[in-house]
Amino acid sequence: MAKTKVLIVEDYRPLAETLDYQLTRAGYEVYRAADGADAIVQAKLKLPDAIFLDVNLPVLSGIEVCKQLRAAPETRETLILMISALGEESDQVIGFAVGADDYVVKPVESYAVLLQRLKAHLRRREQ
Repeated sequence: MAKTKVLIVEDYRPLAETLDYQLTRAGYEVYRAADGADAIVQAKLKLPDAIFLDVNLPVLSGIEVCKQLRAAPETRETLILMISALGEESDQVIGFAVGADDYVVKPVESYAVLLQRLKAHLRRREQ
């Protein structure tokens, strides 16, 4: 059985590396992009099952990336979990409005909980 593919789109390297480590350790096939433009290329090339998408990215914002991924037929149904230091209610509302399936506020307090959130979303998608 093929591994579940996850794309991490995060320009803050320590967080990207920690997410990569945690996801790889949990058995996921992990890809990374450090800016919004590369995120779109990688998403269309790798066709991940899920994307952890930072909001504040160089080149193209996570909000714009989310809009473009939702507009493209090949990525329209991809699970998108926004992850951002922008934790105000209005920030989260915008994230959901452009198509995010979940919104996680940094700093990530528990990677175990984050992985369970991912698993729960993936489980619902399989049903």
